[in-house]
Amino acid sequence: MTLDRVFDASVLLNILGTGSPEQLLETLSFDAYRTDQALKEVVRDPRDGSDPKLLLDSFQSRGLLLSVVLSGNALRSFVDLVTAPPPDGLGDGEAATLAFAEHRGAVAVIDERKATRIAGSRGIAVESTVDLLRRPEVEAAFATAERRQLLFGALRNARMRVPAEHFDWVHDTLGPELARQCPSLRRRR
Repeated sequence: MTLDRVFDASVLLNILGTGSPEQLLETLSFDAYRTDQALKEVVRDPRDGSDPKLLLDSFQSRGLLLSVVLSGNALRSFVDLVTAPPPDGLGDGEAATLAFAEHRGAVAVIDERKATRIAGSRGIAVESTVDLLRRPEVEAAFATAERRQLLFGALRNARMRVPAEHFDWVHDTLGPELARQCPSLRRRR
């Protein structure tokens, strides 16, 4: 059984940044969700600065990205996460993503370090955007050069954060010339 995934705002921005968001979402072998709170944080397309609402709505209407409204225990968890004292309080999008994942038994796809740490303390499974790009179905659907462009687009357009455990893979996949063009990777070398 494949677990559902819920995407945080940063992941939605990274997916848009790939330059092929529709094709990427079509290849994924799980149900992908987004919360209303996370969607509110996606105010511009990282590729060109345009409003991404129509594009994201089209993904929803085609069943590529499912909308969820928090209720019951998930809503209570959301409030707990938002109102937690420093350094554990989260923004609305991250809190909603974790609350849904926790109560759905889904995987939270989130790139922020703080939210990842808090998810771990609550026993919530977490993946990153890089994990999505490394999935076998993505590898099967996109040629090597296309996967490189997905990765480069997310890094260059959306300034995707790369978890330490994926840094070598990302650098090797891009090659030195493209890696030098990614500001978020320069800080790591």
